[in-house]
Amino acid sequence: CGIYAIINAIRVLYPKKFSEYDQELLFQFLTEYSIKEQGNLGLVYDGLGVRHMTQLVNVGLEYLAEEIMLDAEATRPWRKSSKAPPLDLDIMKLLFYPNTSIIVGLERPSQHWTVMLRYNPAEAKFYQ
Repeated sequence: CGIYAIINAIRVLYPKKFSEYDQELLFQFLTEYSIKEQGNLGLVYDGLGVRHMTQLVNVGLEYLAEEIMLDAEATRPWRKSSKAPPLDLDIMKLLFYPNTSIIVGLERPSQHWTVMLRYNPAEAKFYQ
């Protein structure tokens, strides 16, 4: 699901420029990279933890810029936080900006990755 979350986040950013062919190329690249890093069974059995997901996002964005000629950047605004941030306002602020997508990890230890499209205190909308 981590690889799909990365591709879906880019689809949100570039709905017309990120073709199905580009998506297939990025999927193949990220899958091969993950297998090399974790092994065949590790990718399926262990899922993607935060460290590996961060690596995948970074190498995926490099590939996106070099091979597909699309630019994007990623940040981890709560990376150094020792406790969970007050997500309501922070997420609403981030999603307010155009051309923004948020990859979130659900469950501990963040092994289900998805893209958040919209959030308010009453509902969250995800792109699976």
